[in-house]
Amino acid sequence: MQYLTRRRIGEAQNLLVETDLPIARIAEQVGYDTQNYFNVC
Repeated sequence: MQYLTRRRIGEAQNLLVETDLPIARIAEQVGYDTQNYFNVC
């Protein structure tokens, strides 16, 4: 489970740096159901 979380966060970091996508969209793309859950992780 930690591996999956690290992969999701790593991909989210890349998207935050390399795109202008809103955080909610990035959270959705990396597999989080809501932005709120993404923000907690």
